[in-house]
Amino acid sequence: MYMMRYLKSFNESVDSFSDDLQDFCNQYLAYLLDEGFTVTLDNKFQDFYTIRLSLGRVNYNWVEADSEFLWDSVKDHYVPFLQMLARTYDLKQFAGGREVFFITGDHRHQNNLSYYDDVVSGVEDQKLGEMVLGGIIVMVGTTKRSLTSAYRDSGIVESSSVNLQDELEYQAEVFLAPLEEEGFSYEVRPVWDNYGSEFCIRLSFTDNGSSGTAVPINKLFNYSDVMDRFIPLVRMLSRNYDLLDQVYFYSTQESDINKKIFSVEQISDGVKPDYMVTEVKLTVKGKLQKVVESRKSTTDELKEFSEDCLVYLLDDGFEITTYTMAHNDKSAVIWIDKPGTPVGWNMKKTRIGFEWDEVKDYVIPFVQMLAKKYRLDKFDTVGSVQYPVRFNYGSDSPDLEDFTYDQIVNDNLFNDADNEFKHKYTKRGFTSWEKIYTIGIRVIV
Repeated sequence: MYMMRYLKSFNESVDSFSDDLQDFCNQYLAYLLDEGFTVTLDNKFQDFYTIRLSLGRVNYNWVEADSEFLWDSVKDHYVPFLQMLARTYDLKQFAGGREVFFITGDHRHQNNLSYYDDVVSGVEDQKLGEMVLGGIIVMVGTTKRSLTSAYRDSGIVESSSVNLQDELEYQAEVFLAPLEEEGFSYEVRPVWDNYGSEFCIRLSFTDNGSSGTAVPINKLFNYSDVMDRFIPLVRMLSRNYDLLDQVYFYSTQESDINKKIFSVEQISDGVKPDYMVTEVKLTVKGKLQKVVESRKSTTDELKEFSEDCLVYLLDDGFEITTYTMAHNDKSAVIWIDKPGTPVGWNMKKTRIGFEWDEVKDYVIPFVQMLAKKYRLDKFDTVGSVQYPVRFNYGSDSPDLEDFTYDQIVNDNLFNDADNEFKHKYTKRGFTSWEKIYTIGIRVIV
C-alpha cells in the first residue's frame, strides 16, 4: 500500500516534469513549429530525456524516415533554444562534454556528434552546413535547475535574488543578441510612470556616431528584417508574463508622435507595419500566473465540441484547431481550415482555399451553438460593435476581415446590391466567391 502510494506520487512528478519540458520546448521553438517542425521527448532511459527536433516523416525508398532540412534553416532559432535549455535544465554531461547529435544518412540513422560549446559558438557551422539533416537530438537530466542558479551562471546577477528586469534582460539576450551583429541594439528599462514595477523592451537600429553625430540616432529599418527574432520573443513573453496589449512602432525620433500600435496577438500572428520604423517597444507589466493543465483540458473540451458539431466538414478534409490566447487564458480561438499538400524541401504546410457557400450550412449553426454553450469573445471592436468571427483571405500572409455574430447567422456578409463588401482595413472589395483560407471564432472559456 505504501509502495503504491509512493509510485503514484513519483509518476505524477515525472508527468509534471515531462509536461513542463514539452511546454518549454514548444515556447522556445514556436517559430520552427509553425514551419512544420515537431519536438519529441523520450524518457526510455529514465535518468535523462532525449529532445528531438524533426520535420515530419516521408517515405524514403520504401522506408519511412524523417524529412530533410538544413542547419542554416534552423540555427537562428535552435541555438537560442539550446542556450536557454542549458541554463534551465542540466544537459547530459559525457566524457567529452555536453553532446548534441545531428541525424543524417539515407534513412536518418547516422548520428553525427557535436558538443554544446562548439554548436552555440558557431565553430560547427561549416561542418553542419554541408549536411542534410533528419533531426537534432540533445539530452537533459530529469531535474530542473533553480532559476537563480541559471541566471547567476549566465553572469546576469551576482546576488541570490532575481528581479523582473534581470529576467527580461536574460530573455531579450537569448532572442535578440544575434541582431547586434547586424547593427541593431536593444535595452530593457523601467517605464517611468511605474519605476521598478513595469519594464519596456526597446529594439532599434542605432547609428552610434558613425555619421558624425555626437549622440546616437535611431535609423529607419524594415521590421521584416527582425521579425524572425522579435516574434518568438513576443510569443514566449506572452506565455509567461503579463504584457501591455500594445506594441508600439515608431517612425520618428519623437517617441510620442508618428507611432502605430498593434496588439500582442497581431504581432504573434505576423502582422506588421507597412512602413519603415525607427524603434519597436513592448511593455511587460509583471509575471503571469496560469495553470497549464486547466488550459489544456479546456481546449480539449472545446475541440471535442467543435469536432462533434462540424463532423461533416472533417469528413470533407477540413481540420479544427483550438488554443487559448497566450496573453489571456480565458479567451480561446477555434480555427477551421483545409490543409493542402506540403510543399518544398521543408514540407511547409499549405492550405486549400474554399468559398463561404461551401461551409456556411455548417458554420452558421455551429456559431449559434457556440453562442449558447459559451460566451462569444471578440477579435476586434468598432465602437460598441464586436466582431467574434474572423476570415483570413491570405494563402501565405494574413489578409483578415472580421464579422459580427448577426452578419454570420443571418448570412449577411456581402452587400445584397452588388454582392460585395469593402474590406474595413484595405477598403478593397470582397465577393461571395472569394477564397477563404481560415475561419476563426473566438469564445470565452
